Amino acid sequence: MTKKTVYPPWVVLHLPHDADRIPGEVRDQFILNDEDLARELLCMTDHRTADLFGVDLASGVARAPVSRLVVDVERFESDAEEPMAECGMAVVYSCTSALTPLRRALAVTERERLLEAYYRPHHLRLTGLVNDALADHGKALVLDAHSFPSLPLPCGRWRERRPLSGFRGVADTVQRCCARALDDL
Repeated sequence: MTKKTVYPPWVVLHLPHDADRIPGEVRDQFILNDEDLARELLCMTDHRTADLFGVDLASGVARAPVSRLVVDVERFESDAEEPMAECGMAVVYSCTSALTPLRRALAVTERERLLEAYYRPHHLRLTGLVNDALADHGKALVLDAHSFPSLPLPCGRWRERRPLSGFRGVADTVQRCCARALDDL
């Protein structure tokens, strides 16, 4: 396991895509069988971001409560404002990473329940952490933590090579870069 990094108290870590939980009460929304859904979770989860950024999932961390396949907390709530809506990956995904159907069409009330249960509480927590840092320290820095596959997925809007290929050695590099950047603030 990667050693833990102590961030200044005004740093808020945001882990939007590392959760792989699909609550049982929404499983019936997904049309994939269990094996295909597990494969999609493997593709779409930002694995080991807590380790990559050297954090433990305690205070100062805003972690999405469910997989981005349930709701993507980094998307605009309104599909009209979200560029990824055009490929079925708005706040509530309808397509897989291979751009094939992921879930059945949802009723407006089902979509609203997802937003109310998972999306909005996440944003309240993230906003609260930032406001607390600003009130207590006069500044806040949100580190948006992601990990990437070595090759872009078909759904990627930017198909050039990823800046980070592979995981070996990246965690220490990210932690050193974060520490240097924080020292400069």
